[in-house]
Amino acid sequence: MERIDIVIPHIWTGVYINTARLLKYSIEDLGLKASICEFGEIQEGELFIVLGWHLIPDEINFKRPYTIYQLEPLILPLWQDKMEQKIKLFQNAKTIWGYVEANRIFFKPARISTGNRFTWLSF
Repeated sequence: MERIDIVIPHIWTGVYINTARLLKYSIEDLGLKASICEFGEIQEGELFIVLGWHLIPDEINFKRPYTIYQLEPLILPLWQDKMEQKIKLFQNAKTIWGYVEANRIFFKPARISTGNRFTWLSF
C-alpha cells in the first residue's frame, strides 16, 4: 500500500487531531506513508481512514476504499439518528472500526451488515 490518508472534518478539528496523529504515527511505524487531511482536501491515498463521519458534507464522495473510525456514543438516540442519516457512508465502508464493542449492536438495526468488517480498537 502506497499511502493511507486520515481524513478529519474542517470543523471540530481539535477533537480529532490527536487520534489522527496517533493513527498517522502508528501507520508510519509500520513503514507505510500516511497523511492527515481535511474532508475538502482529500488526497489520493489508497485508503482513507475517516474520523468525524457525522460532519462529512453530503457532497463528499470517496473514490477510494475507506474505513470509518466510529468514535461516537451510539447508545444515545441523537447519535443513532445521525448514523441513520449517513447510512450509505457506513454501508459503503470497507471496514468500520469502533472504540467500544457495545456499539456493534447498533449496526444491524441500521441495515449495516458488518460481518467481519467491524473491528474494536482501544488505545
